[in-house]
Amino acid sequence: MLLDIIIILVLLSIVWQDFKSYVLYWFIPPVLIVLFFLRSWQMTGLNLEIQYIGINLLFVVLQVSIVYMYYVLKNRKLIPMIDKYIGWGDILFLVCLSFAFSPLNFIFFYIISLIIILIIYGSWYMFNGSLRKIPLAGMQALLLLISIISGNLLHFSFYNDKALSYFISHL
Repeated sequence: MLLDIIIILVLLSIVWQDFKSYVLYWFIPPVLIVLFFLRSWQMTGLNLEIQYIGINLLFVVLQVSIVYMYYVLKNRKLIPMIDKYIGWGDILFLVCLSFAFSPLNFIFFYIISLIIILIIYGSWYMFNGSLRKIPLAGMQALLLLISIISGNLLHFSFYNDKALSYFISHL
């Protein structure tokens, strides 16, 4: 529980930093990775944790590569995607997230969080007519913070795919 409180405080700092200045301090992602590693280790053990992290990191690399290829094909030339379309903080936060979940829960959180962020910022754009940068890491940190609190209240583990697999198979 103490570890979750520390993680929540770190996530609050990410929300504040990203909403305020669209920047994450360089030391925050490594701290969050260590905290998630310790949390995962407590719940799954080292062998399973390493498998989960490897699969999740592979997904992040694949996702970033696909997005990069999209921009290369769209612009018909190699382009600097980082800091133009997506920030380093956003990518580093995705790496942090890969330490926070089992593979199925990671993909589920990633997709649902992007859908929620698109709905929020799409609605903002429709009604306001202007849109600055999207604080992706900050929004995902906020959604993760809510998920951690909810998970603790409902006794849900982010490191066990069984409940989510059961739910998906019965849709």
